[in-house]
Amino acid sequence: MKKTVAFLLAALLLFAAIGCTKPERETPEKTAAPTAEPEPTAEPLPETFLFTDSVGRELELPTNIERVAVSGPLAQIVLFAL
Repeated sequence: MKKTVAFLLAALLLFAAIGCTKPERETPEKTAAPTAEPEPTAEPLPETFLFTDSVGRELELPTNIERVAVSGPLAQIVLFAL
């Protein structure tokens, strides 16, 4: 009896996982090369910007962030998802 219930539950979960996926469609717009480069802006971007964290502290950060460091396993999982 327990094996039957376990098998049916596993089959239901597998069916739900397969049914929730979408087939990928090929679109010609994604493969087309850009025809023109964007025009440069009149004003250059600032080198830093002001960031306020969830506690209310204001930090001055560089505009171009090249690398980050995670503070724990949960933060690492969230970063991998991004």
